This record gives sequence, structure tokens and C-alpha cells, in this order.
Amino acid sequence: MGVQLDAVHTVYLLGVAAIVGSMVLRANVVVPAILATFAVALAFTGSPLAATVAVFNGSLVAAKELFSIFLVIAFMTALLNALRSLGADQQMVRPFQRVMTNGHVAYLVLAAVTYVISLFFWPTPAVPLVAATLLPAAIYAGLPAMGAAAAIAIAGQGMALSSDYVIRVAPAISARAAGMADAATIIADKTLLLSLVTGLVALGLAWLRIRRDIRAPSQRHLAAWQEGATLGASLAEQREQVAPSIGSFDKSVLALRAAEGLPETGDAAPPAPRHPGATPWRS
Repeated sequence: MGVQLDAVHTVYLLGVAAIVGSMVLRANVVVPAILATFAVALAFTGSPLAATVAVFNGSLVAAKELFSIFLVIAFMTALLNALRSLGADQQMVRPFQRVMTNGHVAYLVLAAVTYVISLFFWPTPAVPLVAATLLPAAIYAGLPAMGAAAAIAIAGQGMALSSDYVIRVAPAISARAAGMADAATIIADKTLLLSLVTGLVALGLAWLRIRRDIRAPSQRHLAAWQEGATLGASLAEQREQVAPSIGSFDKSVLALRAAEGLPETGDAAPPAPRHPGATPWRS
């Protein structure tokens, strides 16, 4: 039985394209999503009033379907914060610092540790833990900062989040959306295999791009990375450029403030200068 495409499908496709375009341009997707929902409902019902109601109903349906994800993220973030308050998060990943004997090994260790931790704690709270604890050791080992960022992003936000094999919230949502609520396990197994294949290929390609920039272990790499002579100024300039257009509470602005060492709100005092050799990363 064939499905006939009509104006509703066309409007829906245009709405999806608008949202994807907004993501590519790193713009806020809320307004395009609301307008796309209104346009699809208007094309389907022909009533502006029904289309307006559909916008609010769509928010309620999305909240109902995604509440389990929000709940899991809240619990995982709270658990990781509890581990951080006890110092257990540092003890959990500190042994891997000694394994980073060179930049190539550091690249593999960063990817493996990020992947495993992200499977159990989700990438959003796990990535800052790995970056704060293992990134300086990887820089010391000779791995360039861009290579470390690629390993963490691909393994965490890429491989672990796409499969969600341990917590299995995403496979359950996919199974319900397909009308196969009992097939969540099958979907999780398939997505795990797909994420491993694509993730390992991406990690390999990223390593090929940065392998020429890997240097011998030296304290100078860490000192140069911590010094960041022009980093603070460039971050401040970026924040001043993006804040007026998207608001001071946008996640990109908050990330830039965090990178500068500034608090999220209020007037911030300049961060205290750090001595490059103040923190020994080699045991």
C-alpha cells in the first residue's frame, strides 16, 4: 500500500530543512521549530486556531516523551556531582595518567576512557570530568589540544551517545516511535554495532589528521597550553560578539565564560594567573 505525499509532507520537509539549517549555522532552533510546527498543523487542519493549539500540544507531547531522558540525565549528573564531592571521580581516572607515555597512547586512552565513562554517566557530565582530569596529562604526553578534543568528542558525544547501550533511553524512544516497544534490546544491539564502526572510522581519520603534530613528552607542551597568551583575549572577544545577539544565558556564552574562568552571572573578577609548573601531571 503506497503512501501519497501531499502539501503536509512538503511543509514538514521544509520545516526539518529549516531546523537543520539553523543547527548548521549554530543559531537557535526554538523559533524555527515553533514556526514549523505551526505551518504543518495549519497545512493539515486549515485552521489557524487549531495550528496555534497544536504548537502547545506539541510541547506537551514532547515533554511527555522526553521526560525519561531528562530524569536520567538529572540522576546521572547528581551521581557524578556526588562522586566529585567525595573526590572519587579523580581517583577513578587518575590511574590512566600514568599510561599516557606518548601522544599516540594518550589519544587512545582519552577515547577509551571517555567512551566507557560516557556509557554509564552520559557524555554531558562525563566529558568535563575527562577533560579536566586527563587532558593536561595528554597535553604533557605530546598530544595536540585539537587531537585531544577530537578524541573526547568522537568517543563521548559520538559513539557513546549514539548507542546509549547501558542506559538505553534512546533505543527505547526509537522503539516506541516505530511502534515496536519490545524491540528496544534489538535496536540497542544494532546501534551499538553501528556506533562502533562509525566511531572507530572517525577516530582513525582524526588520528591521521593529527599524527604529524604529535610531539615527544615535555613539560613545555603543558606550559604553552596553560599559558595561552592570546587565549583569554580571544575568548573575551568571542563572548562580546555573540552575547548581544543570542543572550547572556545561551549555552555558547556560558561555555565561553567558563573557558575564561568567569562565573556564570554577575560581575567577574579577572582570574588569578596560573604558574605553568604549578601542577605536576607526572607521577
